[in-house]
Amino acid sequence: MGGPPPPPPPPGMGGAPPPPPAASAAQAADPNDLFAAIRGGLKLKKVSPPKERDVKAALKEPEVSPEEKARLAKQKEEEERSALLIELLGHMETSSGNLEELTVKAAKSTSVARGFIYTLHRREFVDAFRSKESLPEGGRKEPAQVYQGIEVNRAIKLKDRSETEVKDVMESGGVVARVHMYRFDDKAQTHTLDEIVMLKGRLFPKPLPPFSEPAPVKDGSRMAMNAYDAWEARKDEYKSRDYFQFELNFKKLMDQDIVTVQQMKKLEQTQIAMRRMAESLSKQFEHYTTPELKEVVESIPKQIKEFREKLEEQSGVILRGEALESIKLTPAFIMRNSKKSKALVEAEAALQRAAEEEARQREEEERVKGLHAVVDTPVWTYKNLLERVAEAKETGAIEKVWEQASQQILSDEEDEKEVIMTTRRMQRLRTVHAGVKHRGMKFNEV
Repeated sequence: MGGPPPPPPPPGMGGAPPPPPAASAAQAADPNDLFAAIRGGLKLKKVSPPKERDVKAALKEPEVSPEEKARLAKQKEEEERSALLIELLGHMETSSGNLEELTVKAAKSTSVARGFIYTLHRREFVDAFRSKESLPEGGRKEPAQVYQGIEVNRAIKLKDRSETEVKDVMESGGVVARVHMYRFDDKAQTHTLDEIVMLKGRLFPKPLPPFSEPAPVKDGSRMAMNAYDAWEARKDEYKSRDYFQFELNFKKLMDQDIVTVQQMKKLEQTQIAMRRMAESLSKQFEHYTTPELKEVVESIPKQIKEFREKLEEQSGVILRGEALESIKLTPAFIMRNSKKSKALVEAEAALQRAAEEEARQREEEERVKGLHAVVDTPVWTYKNLLERVAEAKETGAIEKVWEQASQQILSDEEDEKEVIMTTRRMQRLRTVHAGVKHRGMKFNEV
């Protein structure tokens, strides 16, 4: 009674083994998780890595195998790398725009369009519903709401219908227009446009001819003033009619719908560009260790500050507040200003050493080939010269032998006197040879 509870049984002695820890939702091993900030519409801001667990709490937990410890350590490192890459992605922007800004613009244009749909639907000019065909697969089933401004408490919930249900009405020309409302479906984790189909309502107005009565001339007389007041009253009465109100709100709604669709297209293009950028960053820093990647991410604010100071010094323009916060980077800036990883530096050094070794071997091979060429080159002496001349008599290539012998002897001689003497000897031999040849010719003639 009142004593301390018995100690827990040692691990492995009875009972079920401890359940494995839940898998994290931000593992870098899965590419889809790395792009959750893009696909999920989250703000790409600094994401802190998971906190260290308390030492005492860790001691109380049952022991795990070395394989499980290695798996947990790898998972922790992947989570930290994923957080660092998401933070790095938050400093960057594509050429098509910024994801967060485009999301805000699409939401604002939808807010304006929602007010016009509310006015037309409330006055029963149109019967609006949300097309089921436009809903994302696995998304939320909550009905679309339209309201004026921020009056959410007076919102009208639009029904979800399939277009096949009103096929007859649509084929008979009952469709007034199709407009769109942007929203982020947090269940399907996607940006989407709800298509709102507007059918002719119970009080759909009949078309009226435009008000074309010219304004009376003002000449300062009482009669002219009364005529102008009566013209203004007729014009105001025309503007208060249902058709004019319908046409006014409808035109504004269609103009706003064009803006919403354009913002959505830009948003989709930016998502694709951001995904490619994320893949490029993952590939660019795949050889970086986690501490090296952390150093790169932490150095970006310092680089932006240095760039701002340099720009202010060169241009004389002072950047403050939003101007500084709106600075975004491209992959080219990251590549130029990021410190090379240790693995990359070692790889480049190894390639440099291999190139130098290959060049040295090539030079050695060329040197050996040159030595062989020198050894294989025949050395011309007077003895072998006479032998070659005798051989050349039969083939008729004596002049060629003389030319080769003279070039070789001249190139091998270094002393100027020796060159002169050798040249004279060759000239005498050539003269003797020419005389013998001439006498032979005369003998043959006789």
